[in-house]
Amino acid sequence: MSTKVGLFLHALDVLEEEVEEEAQLSLFYLGMAAMQLFRLLYATKAHPRIAILVKTLIVGLDDLAHFSILFVFLIGGYMALGHSQFGGSRPEFEVCVCVFVCMDVCMCIHACVCEHPSSFLCTEPAPSAPQHASGED
Repeated sequence: MSTKVGLFLHALDVLEEEVEEEAQLSLFYLGMAAMQLFRLLYATKAHPRIAILVKTLIVGLDDLAHFSILFVFLIGGYMALGHSQFGGSRPEFEVCVCVFVCMDVCMCIHACVCEHPSSFLCTEPAPSAPQHASGED
């Protein structure tokens, strides 16, 4: 292997490590931004009307946490069931992210335009309203 190729591969490895590190840091940045938002919200409790909102959120925080935990477990369970049941036969159930999108489509009942035309979830976009030719009434 020539030195040029070796240097290129080494630079590629270094770039890949930096991209992975940046992906991990982006999660940290998201956490820090959320903490700053909560800190700002908590600091605004000095205003009487906003204090009512802040107190309500603080009192209901445990209920929101329990709801979030149950929601994640239920949706995760349905995703696992859909993946295990239909993953080998339907393309939209092969990847867990696609399963979540398909669940969203089924729950919200809206048209899905995807890349698998044989899919039972994919429908053609709704046709537009018929146009009247000018002069005809």
